[in-house]
Amino acid sequence: MDRIADLPADTETLLAGPGWEAAFSETDERTFVERLARLAGQVRSGATMVVALDNPHSTARLLTATPRALTSHDVDASAQDETRPASPRAFTEALRQVGFAAASIHSLFGTNERWCVLDEYALEAARTADSLSGLVASACSAVDRAPVLPAEQFTEALAAANALFTAADAFVAVVGGRGRSIYLGGAGQDVQWLDGSAADRRWVVGGSSDDPDRPSTVALAPTAHRLLLTAAAASDTGAFRDLATRLAQWVATSSSLDSRRDLTWRDVVVEGDTVSLTLGAPSGGHAVDPLPRDELLCRCWSHFVAAARIDQPELPWPDALTDDELVHLWLSMSGVGEERVRELVEGRARATTDDDGLWAARHAAAAATRRIAALEDEIAALQATLRLRDTEMAVRARAIRSLRGQVLSASKNRDLMAKANADIKGSAAFKLASQFRKAALITRPKLLVRELGKAADTRVRALRRAG
Repeated sequence: MDRIADLPADTETLLAGPGWEAAFSETDERTFVERLARLAGQVRSGATMVVALDNPHSTARLLTATPRALTSHDVDASAQDETRPASPRAFTEALRQVGFAAASIHSLFGTNERWCVLDEYALEAARTADSLSGLVASACSAVDRAPVLPAEQFTEALAAANALFTAADAFVAVVGGRGRSIYLGGAGQDVQWLDGSAADRRWVVGGSSDDPDRPSTVALAPTAHRLLLTAAAASDTGAFRDLATRLAQWVATSSSLDSRRDLTWRDVVVEGDTVSLTLGAPSGGHAVDPLPRDELLCRCWSHFVAAARIDQPELPWPDALTDDELVHLWLSMSGVGEERVRELVEGRARATTDDDGLWAARHAAAAATRRIAALEDEIAALQATLRLRDTEMAVRARAIRSLRGQVLSASKNRDLMAKANADIKGSAAFKLASQFRKAALITRPKLLVRELGKAADTRVRALRRAG
């Protein structure tokens, strides 16, 4: 049994909130399509029907998940229904099966505090326009518990994989009409919308906000944050410097920043030669004391260095550079004078938000852990090298000792040979042998004459040289 029959038949407009499935009893064994057909049977042909569907599998819950054992009380019955759609495409197919071929499916993200709604065109555009995934990140991070990782990094990864819809808390189908591509709102905030198609480079902006600085259109282009990270990842410091210069010129001259007290490069989109704010960039209100533009620029780089340490750890600058030194470098690239750069960097701590400090601290702890592990590996490698060198030095020492022994032995033998030679020459036998040799010369006259001739010639030559 169900309570759908209590609804008026032949309804022209039907709004079914996320709890519409509670109209069916828990023992009802109908599939989701059958329940949806039962609901659709209450509207007339050509009527407008809006149906919401909770997503119990939302990956956005991972941002604030805590390790705990899953009990039977934690299991949502709807999550166990295999016939229930878990994506916009599956929801569209379910509607097609009940006779609604043209339906617009929106994905709802966030809480009552801050939320956004994206249709299929916006989900597709978010793959390249990270400003759209930034809207989802802003909505998903509006929770009481601190996220376990940066929401922007989470949503950008999902968008790049064309899986941003998995972070939706609910899906809303509109039959008999077409909603806007994107809605933005929250508690105490005006509802704003963007509208366009996948082929449009700029989307129209509208809504109930009366902000005179709100643009009429916004570009679906990459943010300055993504472009800077792309240049850093490619070690293209020339492109990084050129973009930093362009952004600094825009910060210095743009009238849209007159009332802002804070700014990040995620709030800025770059479309060709045009630099502008995203629609989701938080407004600083009407500041009584406007922030100097170079301080606003310093805040941009302060936010960026905290995020860059996480998004792109291998920057094209020495690892030994601190965050302050990197901000100093980037401000110099932006054309700020050296003396003013030092003043801005000294006061940089006041420009860093608590969230930036939190993620920077977490990254610093993780980086320190990795550095300690790398140093331990390096120390182990050096110790192994030293052990090998000790072995080689021991072999060399043994060879040197052997050679030294051989040299000492040869020197001792030489001395013994010299003493033996002197002993032989001084012996009576040697003298007797000399006498016999001289006597042999007398017994051979020719040899004697030849020896005397040689001695005479030697003597004559010596006298001639002397004369």
